[in-house]
Amino acid sequence: MVNDQDLFDLFHRKLREMWFSEKKIHNSLPKMANAAQSDALRAAFKKHEAETQRQIARLGNIFGLIDRGAKEESSIALAALLDEGTEAMVKFKNSSALDAALIAGAQAIEHHEIACYGTLKAWAEQLGMQDAVDLLDETLTEEKDTDKALTNLAEEMANEKAKDDVRETDHDAPVGVATSATTERSESKPARKVVAATKKPISLKERTVKAKGTRRKGRN
Repeated sequence: MVNDQDLFDLFHRKLREMWFSEKKIHNSLPKMANAAQSDALRAAFKKHEAETQRQIARLGNIFGLIDRGAKEESSIALAALLDEGTEAMVKFKNSSALDAALIAGAQAIEHHEIACYGTLKAWAEQLGMQDAVDLLDETLTEEKDTDKALTNLAEEMANEKAKDDVRETDHDAPVGVATSATTERSESKPARKVVAATKKPISLKERTVKAKGTRRKGRN
């Protein structure tokens, strides 16, 4: 049996998957923002929530461009990523690793979206749909910027954690025990030279004069 589906049909199917995905992501972002411990991470999730709303609108415009109704097509991959992120929020709730878990989950979703939108853009170019290409490129740029922002947050958090660990090590170290930080500071100072005081040796002549003086005093 011949399958008469073509690239346009594939494009339409993927577009429906992203329609499903963006709506699911939009519903999940407020929960992720509420769970975040860092103000910066919370703000990043809220910012992307607004971006996601615009991305949904762009998808709606593309459905109009291809004269198709905006209908959902379930995405197994996206659903699995969202489930994994939700599980991490539960497992690491109230822990120091919660924000790191949230960033990891969010970036996994971003990477999935970047791949999907990159593919849709390439297909739209092949199909000669320049208006759709422009809309998809806007969304693709936003997804890449969000991924970069999350990477920066993760690096900042890692640096702060490293500084805290050094401070805790210095504070908890027993008296007389050098930590890596204190050792580094002490090694940076030049060593002081200790010069032992020595007596100048007495010559034979000086001994003779001293002895004569002693005998004279005895006679007197």
